[in-house]
Amino acid sequence: MSLLEPRSPNDRIIVALDGLDVFQALDLVDLLGDHVGGFKLGLEFQQKMLTSVATESPLGMMKICEAYRKLIQKLTGKLMWDGKFHDISNTMAGATESLTNLRPTFVTVHASAGLDGVRKAVTSTSVSHIIGVTVLTSLSKEDCHEIYGDSPNEKVLNFADILLRAQASGIVCSPRELSTLKEQQQFKDLIRIVPGIRPYWASANDQIRVTTPFAAITNGADFLVIGRPITQPPTVIGSPIEAVEKIAEEILSALRKG
Repeated sequence: MSLLEPRSPNDRIIVALDGLDVFQALDLVDLLGDHVGGFKLGLEFQQKMLTSVATESPLGMMKICEAYRKLIQKLTGKLMWDGKFHDISNTMAGATESLTNLRPTFVTVHASAGLDGVRKAVTSTSVSHIIGVTVLTSLSKEDCHEIYGDSPNEKVLNFADILLRAQASGIVCSPRELSTLKEQQQFKDLIRIVPGIRPYWASANDQIRVTTPFAAITNGADFLVIGRPITQPPTVIGSPIEAVEKIAEEILSALRKG
């Protein structure tokens, strides 16, 4: 099953594996592989892998590399590589091209890298879909004004325009900007991948602009990126599988409403 073809509410869930080591990630993928659409490997996971390989003993390094190889194989068709590339155009292209053999379905870049940078990332791969990150969900309205000189809604629309012109496949935005994006028909074909998802029973942690799975799907999200509510669910919820099923119930309710 391809991550691009969600056929059930569960298929719309992408589990963030950040914060886990490669062995924990492999165990979680074994547990949840048949229950969710995909998995996200972000900067924290990527840096932890590099550091562990560089500092382990030769035997430890071999074990880590073998576990990583197995993990990537299991993620075929289900991988979101969340590198959030943001650099000069040639570096963006080179970084994207370097992932070809991993064959991630989605690769993220920062829309703020500019039209040429995003376009070079798009044209450097024929196996992955480039997804543009807009305003991080950890940023408040005040943060957004300080960094970008505008409100989150306006900046997301500006970034969406850049992504559309660069022929990127999709956009990452806070659930708070989904309704604004939904009103603009020119962006209707962009895949909408939304982090900052917190079921009513989960803590917001370090996210600021958050909402529930039900609200995000209702407002137009295609995929929900969810980490700790699934990887570290509250004891009253139970296991990661039980957390996924509760979230899938919310998604189904939203789809039926729509």
